[in-house]
Amino acid sequence: MAADPSPESTGMHTSGEPPLTLEGALRRLAADRTAPAAEVVRAGSRLLLKALSGCDRDDGGGADLPTDFTWREWLELDPLAPLAAAHGWRGPVARWLTTLEALPGWAREHLAPGVTPGEVLAEELGLWLDGFDMVASGSEPSPGDDQGQTWSAEPLAPGRRLADREVAARQTGRHLAPGERVLVHGYSHTLAGALVAAWEAGREVEVVLSESPANLGGRRQALKLVQAGLPVRLTWDLALHDELPAADWLLVGTEAVGAAAFLAPRGSRSLLEAARRLGIPSAVVTTTDKLMPGGELRSPAAGEESDLLWELPPEGVTLDCGAWEEVPLDLPTTFITEHGASTAVDLFVRTPVPTSGTARTDTTMSDTTLTR
Repeated sequence: MAADPSPESTGMHTSGEPPLTLEGALRRLAADRTAPAAEVVRAGSRLLLKALSGCDRDDGGGADLPTDFTWREWLELDPLAPLAAAHGWRGPVARWLTTLEALPGWAREHLAPGVTPGEVLAEELGLWLDGFDMVASGSEPSPGDDQGQTWSAEPLAPGRRLADREVAARQTGRHLAPGERVLVHGYSHTLAGALVAAWEAGREVEVVLSESPANLGGRRQALKLVQAGLPVRLTWDLALHDELPAADWLLVGTEAVGAAAFLAPRGSRSLLEAARRLGIPSAVVTTTDKLMPGGELRSPAAGEESDLLWELPPEGVTLDCGAWEEVPLDLPTTFITEHGASTAVDLFVRTPVPTSGTARTDTTMSDTTLTR
């Protein structure tokens, strides 16, 4: 199994181990398949910022970036390749990577002599952390704070990059009434927060979680909920169909929302179709930072899931181990985000999405050190 999904498991070394290089820390972060996507982005941003600052800290991510590097050197180094391979299919990570990849082309067009590529990268990386670090420190945004603005999806533009999961949780909780039976399929950090928020607000709902023998996501979700004081019932994913007739809600999570479909835990489509036939409302609980750049979904690599299904299958056995499936956007009743309930089409209309730059193919910038 992958590491526990905690901030301490995302790329940082443990006590007694030698400090990791940037490459080693990023590879460790890429190997953590259970960390929330937003935490992968935050941890990756912190590791890069440490390397850019030249620090060699005890918690990993040492300074193994060259000083005064050019954009060509940055692209050739390609330190984020492991993260892109392991997590690039997840909405928040895809938006982060797309924005960073667009920086060289954006810098060529907008910057004049004065600021190095390292400084441009550091400024953008800091913007991916500002909203979270403000909340973590307990500080309130000032009247002029740009974290309240809607991000235009342009590099270095003001505005919050990662959506506030707590706001999305409260928005979802408002749709749940005391005594309702809520079915939840698959693990979702945002969805778990929504159920806890409803419980803490006095909406004592009955929660039924599904479990897949392969990834134990239901068990992880159950642990998160009971630790918050919320009792749950855990059943096999196939048994969730039997629970539908007596349900008031079917809730599913997602890692990515595309222009025509969203990625959901396998089995979600058949559950949503059954809920529609029975007239049971269904919702995708998510955040707007899961909208994919270009609206294109990417299939996650099978990775460790094949070992979870069968580590050493005999010859003649083909493993179909994909844990995610594409579900049409019009199948759920609604999407609930930090902005409330809406259709997926409305989400794309009002949410700016980063566009791919020419970072990996542009060579006209050559060895120029771009500055403001």
